[in-house]
Amino acid sequence: MTLNAVEAVIPTGNFGPVGLAVTADGKHALVSGSEGDGPEDGGRVITVLDLTTRKALHHVELAWGNPGFPCPPNPIPHAGPNLAFGCFTDTNGVVISPRHGGVAFTANGGTHDVSVIDVAKALANAPGAELGRIPVGTGPWGIVVSPDGAWVATANRESARVDAEGNHVSLINVDKAVAGAKDAEAARFIVGTNNPSAASRPFGVAFTPDGKMLLVSNFRANNLSFVDVEKALAGGLGAEVARLALATPDGRPSRPRGIAITPDGKYAAITGAPRGQPNSGVLWVVDIAERKVVGRVSGVGNETYLLALLP
Repeated sequence: MTLNAVEAVIPTGNFGPVGLAVTADGKHALVSGSEGDGPEDGGRVITVLDLTTRKALHHVELAWGNPGFPCPPNPIPHAGPNLAFGCFTDTNGVVISPRHGGVAFTANGGTHDVSVIDVAKALANAPGAELGRIPVGTGPWGIVVSPDGAWVATANRESARVDAEGNHVSLINVDKAVAGAKDAEAARFIVGTNNPSAASRPFGVAFTPDGKMLLVSNFRANNLSFVDVEKALAGGLGAEVARLALATPDGRPSRPRGIAITPDGKYAAITGAPRGQPNSGVLWVVDIAERKVVGRVSGVGNETYLLALLP
């Protein structure tokens, strides 16, 4: 219960680090920068960390967005929504697929797309590490890779340019993304609501260990979506096979965020509750097969986001 539990603090040299992904050998990590020095807008690099020496090695500079005006904007906006967003990626989550020797995918909230990054080139600080971009419709926040590394799912949360929240999830084919195929986004489907014009604000995404089901936390809709991956890839309606409302002890909105699934695939743990006083957070335990809440813990921090399970 002291700060002695912190073995090291690594300055990243960028601002607003949100996403972090560790390479397969455990030696390096890629860290996103979701904002600028002071402004909410202005993040455009991925930092490469050496986890052995606990130092930042270098930055991978991501390409400018294509917002329809010169980049960077002058002045850079300090808060969103603002029509001057769109040049900087303002990257949120980061994941790594083991396919093709290691490919990283980043959820770019500022440019409404996903970057595809060659991990070997990123580690070597070689040119051309960013292989391409995949548009996903609305600024993504949560991102996850399937257990077999073949698919990446993004929770397309909100626009930074206008006051609008999303309601859909994208599924990206990793092999096609590496090849630069225009159809790398294999599916895009609505979650959390039946109304295409209603905002559900998907926040977190998680695959079950068998890769057959995708769970999505919908912050604005206060519910949890169960998505059949095969049905989603087949297109059409019915990919969201179930939707579970989450409730707080005091009746306030649940505002679910992070999701972690047990290694046996039986349960999911979800963080949530609105921003409030200390110990105002809530954690739900969901039986995935039964699609019901089987446990609820209150007093879990304040505005809790992500979580992890120890096997």
